[in-house]
Amino acid sequence: MMVELSKKSVLKACKSVLAEKMSAIQFEIENLKEAAQQETKSSMGDKYETVREIMMQEQSKLTDRLELLFNQVKILESIELKKHTKIKLGSLVETDEAFFFISVALGMKEIEKKKVFFVSPLAPLVIKMIGKSKRESFVFNGKKHTILSVD
Repeated sequence: MMVELSKKSVLKACKSVLAEKMSAIQFEIENLKEAAQQETKSSMGDKYETVREIMMQEQSKLTDRLELLFNQVKILESIELKKHTKIKLGSLVETDEAFFFISVALGMKEIEKKKVFFVSPLAPLVIKMIGKSKRESFVFNGKKHTILSVD
């Protein structure tokens, strides 16, 4: 592969994904609040309380997800753009298989026409990589991977 990919653009894309997710959750929370305010107490009583309880539980779940995303943003803000020689949090790693950005678990995103996997430093694959340098290898799931570059 050996294709240049900017850590700055990868970090920016990662922050953008989180911002989109946070915006969507905030939108859902606002919709739930509006729906709860519009829900009028009916003569059925229990139905009203059940609907409001379900809305409150859903709002609580969304708030928890939003807090998780805020914590992920904090992690991203702690990442420095300086070049790494050994793999650690904030490293952009190119292997013979793919690019990995050691940051937060967000899955795969295409950046500059390259597939980049956003992975947590606690992911089993990353645990095998941590501390390694360019040209070193590691085995994961019985397959040997070679590190082509670390940034």
